[in-house]
Amino acid sequence: MRRALPTPLPLTSRLSRLLLPLAVAVAVITALAAPLTWFFLSYRELQKGGADYASFLASQVGTLATESPDLWKYATPKIAGQVRSSLGVAPAGRVLVVDSLGRQAFAEGTEHGPMAWSSVHIPAAGADVGTVVVGVSCARLLKTGTLLVLLFAVVGGLAGFLLFRVPLKSLGTAEEHLNRAVEELAAARDALESANAQLEERVRAKTASLQEAHRRLEDHQEALQTMAARMLSVQEEERQRIARDLHDTAGQILTAVRLNLEVLRGQLAAARGGAAPQPGTPPAIAAETAALADRATEAIRSAIHALDAPLEQAGGLARALRDVALQFGQADLSVRVASADIPPGSVPAAVEICLWRVAQEAVNNAVKHSNARDVVVSAGLSGASAWVEVVDDGDGNPSAIVPGVGLRSMNERVTLLRGHLSITAGEPRGLKVRADIPVPRNDGTG
Repeated sequence: MRRALPTPLPLTSRLSRLLLPLAVAVAVITALAAPLTWFFLSYRELQKGGADYASFLASQVGTLATESPDLWKYATPKIAGQVRSSLGVAPAGRVLVVDSLGRQAFAEGTEHGPMAWSSVHIPAAGADVGTVVVGVSCARLLKTGTLLVLLFAVVGGLAGFLLFRVPLKSLGTAEEHLNRAVEELAAARDALESANAQLEERVRAKTASLQEAHRRLEDHQEALQTMAARMLSVQEEERQRIARDLHDTAGQILTAVRLNLEVLRGQLAAARGGAAPQPGTPPAIAAETAALADRATEAIRSAIHALDAPLEQAGGLARALRDVALQFGQADLSVRVASADIPPGSVPAAVEICLWRVAQEAVNNAVKHSNARDVVVSAGLSGASAWVEVVDDGDGNPSAIVPGVGLRSMNERVTLLRGHLSITAGEPRGLKVRADIPVPRNDGTG
């Protein structure tokens, strides 16, 4: 499921709300601060000039009023002219001289627009006899100040615009890149999620496929094991059939031949008057042939014993292993069963037969090829495996063993049942042959 792209970050709008008051304040301060400061200083200068003029005129009129208290009003215009002449300049504006009662004694100039007024009392004989009022026109000052305000308003507006626009533009570019990166990141995230979903689906499909293949492999292995067990059973059945055939045919024929030879030898001995047979004579040949028949009969009996199924006859693997020990035991060779802890019916018949054949072949090899004096056979159950082990004290060497028919037969039998056959050196000498075969435990119920 695709998630919505994140909302672009509103950095520009937030910064514009912060910068706009600051930009306006900078514009206003830049437009008004310098012109107002100049206007205030210039106004103070105009006012000071008028005050200085009024002070000088008041001092001159005060001197006249001291000397002529009744005539100073009439002489004030003349004194004003003298002051104007002595200063060389008159303030551009209005000059008034009034007595202490507010009556005008002198006036000149006119009022044009705003004025900067200054007043100074006229001292005479320790008292104020009047006041000099001077007003200086501020028209030019206002005009210049207005021009300065306009000029600085342009400068302030430009400064405020730059203060507002430049950071916003830079931030807008950065925000555009950031939003584009966020969108690309979101697109990459969605692509990654889609790829992860596809990968998970493929993993699930592959896992299901592997599980199905594993299940089929287990089925095939189980079928193979069943087939191997059946093949071993068929082999054992074929061995039993061959054993019966040998017993019922060749064995009986050889027995009949021996009986006939005994009859023939008896007849020949009677014909010769009971004398001992001489070598090369018919009685001797008949005796030798009877001996050969006995040897052939014994060989057939051994083959029948090897081919027959002693597990059923003996009553289980443990008894069959003891029969093997009795079969191969000799005067100068001890073959014994140390342990055989596999109760009858606790493992499948094919496994019992395989363990018995391995023990039979290993004991046979130890007796015939290793010059052993002691052979120990052991068998048991370990976990989910049944095992048999044959250890001898002969002079065998695992690295010098040349696989023959017997060894290959043992290995094939064990491999068919998914088991493992190992041949290692014994302690302190000899060989140890061990077969481990996995089995489903049926605890005597199968």
